[in-house]
Amino acid sequence: MNGMIRAVVIAAAVVLAVFGGTAAFKYYKKSAKAEKGVTDVVLEQNWVKREVGRTGVKILAPDNMRDLSFAAVIADNATSQDVRQFSLGSFGFTVLAVETENEISGEAFSADLVNKIKGSGAASSFEYEIKPERVGGSSGWRLSGTANAGGQKIRVEALSFSAGKLLRHIAVSFDGNDDKLEKLTARIMDSAEIEQRH
Repeated sequence: MNGMIRAVVIAAAVVLAVFGGTAAFKYYKKSAKAEKGVTDVVLEQNWVKREVGRTGVKILAPDNMRDLSFAAVIADNATSQDVRQFSLGSFGFTVLAVETENEISGEAFSADLVNKIKGSGAASSFEYEIKPERVGGSSGWRLSGTANAGGQKIRVEALSFSAGKLLRHIAVSFDGNDDKLEKLTARIMDSAEIEQRH
């Protein structure tokens, strides 16, 4: 059990990096023009529905997601992992898959991510909801939340799917006042397909 909890804590810390960058949020908040520039650059990426690395996730994604698999420690007992990330300014997008020696829970992962956000000091408040969600043949958990980070409204949308020792997670964070990024996030999340592994 401790291994699972530690895995969830470590993985949540990695995903928090997507949410993180409070300094970036504050910096971009200072200049609406800069934030508009970031939004334009994000939207100009080559967004195509594709398989992301070896995560077993097919989703609307840019072709330039960084592979953080070797830099990130998702779980101390991971037998395999794949972590992909795209981030710019207030926009962060992560897709990850980790397989561990012990069972891992998508619900516990989502709850721990909430605790990490609340305890990070990056947000003065975080209002959220975690609820079951089905994507294709996969049952998972959806985290939807809004944080106040230095007066900036930051939205977080995440999906977590676990099947025994395998966890797959998709997370997007963005400026909650940006309608264009909100629409892109909805398109990303609606496009998710989770590969069934037997």
